[in-house]
Amino acid sequence: EPGIVDIDIEASFVQYVFPQDRRAELQEKLDKERALLSHIDSQVGFRTNDGAAALAAVSNSVSTLRRYIGLQKVEAVANLVKMEMQSGQYNKIVIFAVHQGVIEGLLLRLSEYRPVTLYGGTPSDKRQRNVDKFMRNPQCRIFIGNIQAAGTAITLTIAHHVIFAEQSWTPGDNAQACARCHRIGQTMPVFVRFAGLIDTLDDKISEVLRRKTRLLTRLFDDPIEEEDEENKLTKIEEKVLQDSQHEINIFT
Repeated sequence: EPGIVDIDIEASFVQYVFPQDRRAELQEKLDKERALLSHIDSQVGFRTNDGAAALAAVSNSVSTLRRYIGLQKVEAVANLVKMEMQSGQYNKIVIFAVHQGVIEGLLLRLSEYRPVTLYGGTPSDKRQRNVDKFMRNPQCRIFIGNIQAAGTAITLTIAHHVIFAEQSWTPGDNAQACARCHRIGQTMPVFVRFAGLIDTLDDKISEVLRRKTRLLTRLFDDPIEEEDEENKLTKIEEKVLQDSQHEINIFT
């Protein structure tokens, strides 16, 4: 008859081998936190310590949900890339993601194209070797990188097709990642796509990114030359606060 330790090990093993669909669990948690946010916003506002704590709690749940959604897209993105590779639509492609599990899932499913990766866990001595391999080795046809780790200071101009399996909340991060292909040395137009699941958090992230991009465009394009520096800062702060409040409203 198994002891307590044996039962614990068995339960963990079964949970690991047979992962459960956690969408309902995550949705229930988010619903509760939406209610919490609405209550705090109406009672004390988000500039208090309680408001900051509530936002921190939601950020953890949203991060978990984003990772889950990213993992759900691995198979579809891999199948799309395989189909396009086989049809000769391009010779090489760069794929960006956020989570390590998504990157490793794509690496496994696209192994026939000798992909290389670059993310936070990539050893420092291997990072440049992977970039060089992608740039120089004809058989290495896919580069899979984390948006932060591979989004700056490297050149990937051998490819002119980019897919974001996941995207950053920050427009500048996505733009910097695209710029790994669209920089000096590139002789072709760069084609960029974002993979998303309809009616999920992906839609919300895209909405926030569009708003942030419009905000940044307005900040740089608005005629505020005649205003003094203090008024300029006030105007920027007001627009940032308005955009942040809209992001909060999306989840409440």
